[in-house]
Amino acid sequence: MKSILHSINISFFVIIAVSQTVLAQDSPMAQVRQKPITTMLLPLYLDSAFKDGKYAHGNNMPTFLLPGLEFYNGVKIAVEELKEQGIPAQIKIIDSKSAGFLYKLFKDSAYQKPGLVISMAQTSTELKSIAEPMKKANWPLISLLPNDAGITDYPNMMVANSTISTHITALYKYLQRNHSIDNVIMLTPIGNSEDKIKELLLKENKNASGIPLSWRDVRMSENFSTEQCIALLDSNRQNIILATTLSASRAQKIVRTLASVGPAYKISVYGMPTWETVSFSKTEFEGVDIYYGTPFIGSSTQNIDLNLNFVLKYRELTNSRPSDMAYRGYEITLRFAKILARYGETFMQHINDDGFSLFTEFNFQPVGDRNTYKADYQENTKIYFLKKTDNQSNEDPFPKP
Repeated sequence: MKSILHSINISFFVIIAVSQTVLAQDSPMAQVRQKPITTMLLPLYLDSAFKDGKYAHGNNMPTFLLPGLEFYNGVKIAVEELKEQGIPAQIKIIDSKSAGFLYKLFKDSAYQKPGLVISMAQTSTELKSIAEPMKKANWPLISLLPNDAGITDYPNMMVANSTISTHITALYKYLQRNHSIDNVIMLTPIGNSEDKIKELLLKENKNASGIPLSWRDVRMSENFSTEQCIALLDSNRQNIILATTLSASRAQKIVRTLASVGPAYKISVYGMPTWETVSFSKTEFEGVDIYYGTPFIGSSTQNIDLNLNFVLKYRELTNSRPSDMAYRGYEITLRFAKILARYGETFMQHINDDGFSLFTEFNFQPVGDRNTYKADYQENTKIYFLKKTDNQSNEDPFPKP
């Protein structure tokens, strides 16, 4: 624990050193033209994390600090690889939790024509405060937050993390393609967000191309029991439970109840993208296959060498294993800095190019008025469905160096 905290503290001091400077790569190409700038707006909380140059939390690491720090550590490894590969790039870091961070973004004359801005905005209000002035300047922006702020008329904004509506469309098509002959049950707990998700699924089923799914539409009461669960299941078929809740506690309750029916039934439960962070590691959840949708797949068995290389570099940097946010920082920085370096002002025409893929494929498609063909923004519509493996989370296939 002490060694991890020591590494984290060192990483924070590194951030301070680069937060107002440039992580620049030297290469022969850079001699010919100006290196394109990629600016990262990350929630680092440096003003509150450090007082008078000293780390303010002792031997503790508040959870609100971790996403920005882990993403930054992934960025740092990507920067080193850009340098090794001779890619001309400038990566600038701005703490989006510092006072006047937008002023820092706009005041620098180098930003009069930036190449790209990547934002880790954490709320819709924050995303809107970033996007509105950037829209006027027509700067390309990648947001890791869905566009729940309702930003329009900004075709150069790319939303990497898809909205729940896009997730539902992908989930429906996936179930239609893979589970059309199974016993499908749409299980909806009581709640406003649950009802909205149910309505989206019903709409998909109504407008489905091909044969729509045949499912049972079941309202889940607060005292949903094992007996009620068994009455829905078929011991002779695969049972697919479509759980329409974003809530962690309700997700756990659903899986716990399904697991209690025993091994006589084959059960797979498909949850929402928020289930990515829900823990199902206790034995009370065993016996149920759990799936969720995500636009980011992080480590991949199809890219084992790349994954191993990143894990080892991350361990060397932090003495810990990379989180999902670390993978995202690494992949998004490396992929889009390369596209920017190669294509410059035509960057937006190449954001889906396959040749730059690492772990994840992106498929940005315009969202807007179908009648006028006017794009309000670009949204990533590529969704992966991953199986939760919490009970194997302590198994590390990568040996320590």
